[in-house]
Amino acid sequence: MTGGLRAQASDGNNCLLQKSFLLSSVFIDMKKILLMSQCQFTRLALKAVFENKTGYEMAFIGPDYFSGGDVGQAIVLIHVTDDDYPTILPLLRSPHFCGHRDIIFIAQKRVIAIMEYLSMKTLRFIEEDAGVEVFEREVIDGGGFSGPKGNREVLSFIEYNVLKLIILGMSPTKIAFRTRKSIKTISSQKINALKKLGLDNTPYSLVKLSKLFN
Repeated sequence: MTGGLRAQASDGNNCLLQKSFLLSSVFIDMKKILLMSQCQFTRLALKAVFENKTGYEMAFIGPDYFSGGDVGQAIVLIHVTDDDYPTILPLLRSPHFCGHRDIIFIAQKRVIAIMEYLSMKTLRFIEEDAGVEVFEREVIDGGGFSGPKGNREVLSFIEYNVLKLIILGMSPTKIAFRTRKSIKTISSQKINALKKLGLDNTPYSLVKLSKLFN
């Protein structure tokens, strides 16, 4: 009987070891998602989405996280609004930041377009109002990112400067005189620039852009 108890104890120990090994394997294989966001709703919503997925865990980080070096194999989600984009922009120049491919920005199209122009980089991004299925596809499946050029139209130097001058209060007539171009050309460049930013040619669109050009 004693021998049988010992055998059972031994089998039990082996079983515990196997379970411990399996659990450690699961934790080792867990895919980490790092989220940078000042919005409490975004933090809670994305945490709920991804922590329900087997093999994923989420942690929250701040802008100073990238000064510490490589982020390893983690997927990094960075939520950028009109207010905090000036804080995020310097990160794009960090060598640790640029060398990491699995960084996805969550933002309005206009914010991404301006960041791409100023940083001279093509960024992976998910539009702020996208559905859960879009976040799952981009983060878990890797999305359909098609390389350096992507499928987006990039702001030109002239388009960016026309918008900047208009937002600073200069009329299309004055811009035309200053740049020695026709008013029609300036108006066309303004409309094309707004279209690339996902905006209509309205005064309200220029209000939306005001913080991005300060």
